[in-house]
Amino acid sequence: MNPGLRATIDFLLYDWLRVQALTERARHAEHTRETFDAVLDTCERIAREKYAPFNRLVDTEEPRFDGERVVLPAATHEAWRAYAASGMLSASQDYDVGGMQLPYTIKAAGNAFFAAASVSIGAGMLTVGNANLLMAHGTEAQRRAFAQPELQGRFAGTMCLSEPQAGSSLSDIATRAAPDGDDFESDPLGPRYRLRGNKMWISAGEHELTDNIVHLVLAKIPGADGRLPPGDGLRCMFHMMNEARIGVGMAATMLGMAGYLASLDYARARLQGRMPGPRARTLLSRRCASSSTPTSNACCWRSGCRPPWRAPVPCPRWRRTRRRWRGPSTRWSTPPAAGACRRAATFFITNCPRSGRACRWCARATARAPRCPKTLSEPGGPRTGPPFRGDTA
Repeated sequence: MNPGLRATIDFLLYDWLRVQALTERARHAEHTRETFDAVLDTCERIAREKYAPFNRLVDTEEPRFDGERVVLPAATHEAWRAYAASGMLSASQDYDVGGMQLPYTIKAAGNAFFAAASVSIGAGMLTVGNANLLMAHGTEAQRRAFAQPELQGRFAGTMCLSEPQAGSSLSDIATRAAPDGDDFESDPLGPRYRLRGNKMWISAGEHELTDNIVHLVLAKIPGADGRLPPGDGLRCMFHMMNEARIGVGMAATMLGMAGYLASLDYARARLQGRMPGPRARTLLSRRCASSSTPTSNACCWRSGCRPPWRAPVPCPRWRRTRRRWRGPSTRWSTPPAAGACRRAATFFITNCPRSGRACRWCARATARAPRCPKTLSEPGGPRTGPPFRGDTA
């Protein structure tokens, strides 16, 4: 994980939002900044160890159905177990149900590490939203049977809303819920219905991560007179939908943040260009001499650096060559850099007298060197034939 991410989150939480003030409220009175930091430390560690190293893997090894079950990479199973064991699924719940009564802001900040590490692995957002809906609107039996196993990580949860003909227009859904028998209302878990219809875009809809998956399905109940009586299903579902919107926004933000931090590190680490003036050759020579050996990475003469085994030999022809160059040849397509030697701007046509292969050094440098320190063969064999257009004899 990029260390800049933790510094940014700490600044947002403590300097901008001042979340430590939430400990003055009765619900969070047992928390301090130390407990908040401990939660963030745990989330950062799990994200660094179980999520980030497999971010590319879960893209290349997509979920597949083998005829009986959905197969996921083993890294996804390990990440889920680590996340469930951390207690983050029930972090905001009451102590009585195994929660930590964390402020939602701290919980969201902890989940930010997982989204930044690998937004593809996480499946906890809908599970938590499913459980929160049941805790708020379900019966006591439904909470025990479905919500609590979800908060413990034994069950997963989804929401089934959109249909092929009704994306965000949920009033147009066609899925129907018909009573299941004459005694459908006598079930201890609540009225029992048979569903008929089609749902789509069910995130984490089928997998082997948990023992069971709880699907909250939005459907219409036909009335006895043929009309559809009003119900509380959509109102209850918005409890989960609004929470999911916040989670998706957070995941998108952290995905962009991760890309920004990676780009920033790359820009800082990648040295390019050189300083004008007489000091450029000296500074580049010192840097190159500390990292190059005749048997490893060779320095490029066009950079003006001095290899440790040879004094710099600038090509005397680069000015004329640059002016006369008319574009890429039919065999080599890399144009010369501005102000650079034509022979040093691409692979060179000069064959090494020892290896017989195309050498990356200009003719004068190769002729003076006791041996060619670095050669590069062309895919079709050594370069032979007439010189490049614009080359001088």
